[in-house]
Amino acid sequence: MKAFDGALAIKQESYIYVNRAQSRPRSDMPGKMADIEAALKIEPTNVDALLVKAELLVDQGKLPEALAAYESLSKNEDANWTWTKAQRGIVLAKLGRTDEARKLFAVARSESKSAQQLNNLCWAKATANVEIETALDDCREAVRKEPDSGAYLDSLGLALLRSGKLDEAIAAYDKAIAVRTGLRP
Repeated sequence: MKAFDGALAIKQESYIYVNRAQSRPRSDMPGKMADIEAALKIEPTNVDALLVKAELLVDQGKLPEALAAYESLSKNEDANWTWTKAQRGIVLAKLGRTDEARKLFAVARSESKSAQQLNNLCWAKATANVEIETALDDCREAVRKEPDSGAYLDSLGLALLRSGKLDEAIAAYDKAIAVRTGLRP
């Protein structure tokens, strides 16, 4: 924190506030939000600050405010990424706006061509526990493209676990461990 404070004493830059917010302990939500607000005061359209703000608002359960932050990012061509769309879809799903969420997830899926992109989409939905059936589809496609990726098998395991398919989840986790450790079953 001393290094960030020193840098800010030299010149107040939005990216320094963003970095300091990200470095604060998870328990320091007021400090994190104060840093992000300071970053946005300097640079109101700073993509990184808006992303962190949206994530912090989700963590606090302030979903309408988080959605507003994601909506502002969706208007920025430099930040309208598949990941941002998925995060916006998650917030919409949690707000009960299922049809809008599904449409957004469909767009994100159509943009996801690589195994990594599909895995990221699966992981986002599975960790948020939304749209688990489509998360499974995303994971299965990622694993189909790269069957020896421990990370993708791990994501598949989580999606299977969330869907209640416990035996399949254990098998996916076992395979992920085997791939990552080099020990084949």
